[in-house]
Amino acid sequence: MPAGPFCKGIDHYQGVPLHLDHIDNLTIDGLTTTGAPCGSGAVMHATNATITNSKFANNGRPNVAYQWADGLTLLNCTSCTVEGNTFINNTDLGLVFGGGTNTMIRRNVFVQNVPVFANVAGPPDGDWTWAIVGRATVTGIFDAKMRDEAEAQ
Repeated sequence: MPAGPFCKGIDHYQGVPLHLDHIDNLTIDGLTTTGAPCGSGAVMHATNATITNSKFANNGRPNVAYQWADGLTLLNCTSCTVEGNTFINNTDLGLVFGGGTNTMIRRNVFVQNVPVFANVAGPPDGDWTWAIVGRATVTGIFDAKMRDEAEAQ
C-alpha cells in the first residue's frame, strides 16, 4: 500500500488522530488510539496533564515505507503524569517523551510483537529536571522486563 501524501512530507503529524497543542490542566482517562497511518497515535504538548488507563495500539503500518507511527508522543509535558497505560505494536516508538519538568511516567505496559526502533525514547536535549521514568514492563519479541526503582515514594 503506498503511503499517503502527508506521510512523506515534512509535517507527518497530519496523520495523527489526536493532536493537543499547549493544553493546560487536562485529564485523559480510558482513551484508545489505533490505526494512525503515520506520525503518532496521539501528540501532546501540555502542562498539568494526566494520561491514565489508555491504550495506544497498532499505530503505523509495519514494513510500509513512511508509515511508521509512535503510540504517544509527548513533545513537552510539564508536571504531567503518564501512568497505567498500555502500548501495543506501534511501529516506531511506543512512547516518545521530549522532556518536561516534574513529570512522572510509570507503571505503563509495552507489548511489542512487530519490530520496532525502541519503546521509550526522548531527545538528549530535553529538560528532564525532576522527571521520573520508571516501573515499565516490556514484553513481546524482546522478552524483557525493565524495573526502575527510582520511582517517587
